[in-house]
Amino acid sequence: MEEPSTPEYVDVAGAQTLRELLEAEGGCLCATELATELDVCESELIRGAMEHRLIAFQETSGRWVFAIWQFRGRKLIPGMEEVLKLLTHRPAWSHVTPFIFMLAPGETAL
Repeated sequence: MEEPSTPEYVDVAGAQTLRELLEAEGGCLCATELATELDVCESELIRGAMEHRLIAFQETSGRWVFAIWQFRGRKLIPGMEEVLKLLTHRPAWSHVTPFIFMLAPGETAL
């Protein structure tokens, strides 16, 4: 199944639009902005997204946006990489899956 590619994609985990999901819990930053915030290379962030080690979504323009709530200070929340590794093995996985899983109300089981 192809990833949703526009902010108009409706009904993702109860959000009205994909844009709402991306803006939840403090929102997202593009790779350039986040690289500046974390004092890391932009390419390192993009590689982390492509390797499913960071929660990110690639917009139709090709620009990567990263959930800022996955970081505390300048560090990834402990255990996040392990959770993301498990999520990539779920059926119908996409780059939206971590947003849905992490932002879903109530308890969610892997």
